[in-house]
Amino acid sequence: MVSVLAPYQGADEAPQLNPVFHTILATAVTGITRTVRCR
Repeated sequence: MVSVLAPYQGADEAPQLNPVFHTILATAVTGITRTVRCR
C-alpha cells in the first residue's frame, strides 16, 4: 500500500498537475484502497 501511495504523494507536490487529473487520481486511490480492504 505504501508503494501505491508513494508516487501519489510525490505527484501531489508537482505544481504542474492538472487539478482535474489530481482529483481523479485521488478518487482512484481511494477506490483501490476500499477494494483491497473489502477482500
